[in-house]
Amino acid sequence: MKKPLARSVGTDDTLASKFGPEPGGHASAASAQVLVAAVPEPSGVADSRVIEHANIDSALMDTPTASGVRAALRKVRKDDAITGVAPTRGTATL
Repeated sequence: MKKPLARSVGTDDTLASKFGPEPGGHASAASAQVLVAAVPEPSGVADSRVIEHANIDSALMDTPTASGVRAALRKVRKDDAITGVAPTRGTATL
């Protein structure tokens, strides 16, 4: 049986951060690809791929970047073959 297609749109933040001297006090230490690979269970049920969009701290999330995330999610959702899409983002943005 063919696995459903799923996509993650990577925006990182607290999920992948470590403290640093950069604006906002944290630096992204891992890509969304690394984060998704760290949780192998979904690969057993879906063909999951990552779209790297941004790799920034919440303090640096601005309107153009957030709009870009929205555009990336909408683009992925237009593909009828894809059954699920989720952005990766840490809780500091929430």
